[in-house]
Order: sequence, then structure tokens, then C-alpha cells
Amino acid sequence: MTGFASGSSATNTGTLLWELRSVNHRYLESSFRLPDGFRALEGRLRGQVAARLKRGKVEANLQFRPAQQTIADLHINVAL
Repeated sequence: MTGFASGSSATNTGTLLWELRSVNHRYLESSFRLPDGFRALEGRLRGQVAARLKRGKVEANLQFRPAQQTIADLHINVAL
């Protein structure tokens, strides 16, 4: 079991870019590299991988590229 996959999804807030790599391994070992805002999803992602795979070393990398309009909407609260 060796594989590589990538995919992207555009939303109103930005673009999500996934890269997945897997190699043969005796046990299931999954690792995730997620942006800080997405780290809370790691447990759920591990569960989804474990539900579909019994063995292998899986590395998943997620990148988030915010939409330009989202960046422009950010304002610093100087009074705070």
C-alpha cells in the first residue's frame, strides 16, 4: 500500500489544500500537519482514518489559504 493524493476545495473564507501520503507499515500510524485553527479536528480525522484503514503509515498535510476578502475584513482593535 503506497500512495499519494492531493486535492483542494474552495470556500467563501478560503481554499483548503490536502496532501496525503501512505506507505506500507505493519500497524496503523497516522500523522497530521494542520494549521493552528484546525488542530481541534485532529481527533476526528484520526477516527476517520482508523475507520477505513487497518494498517499503513499515513501522513496528511492541510494548508489553508484565506480568501483576499477575508484578509481585508480584519481590523485591529487599538482600544483593546
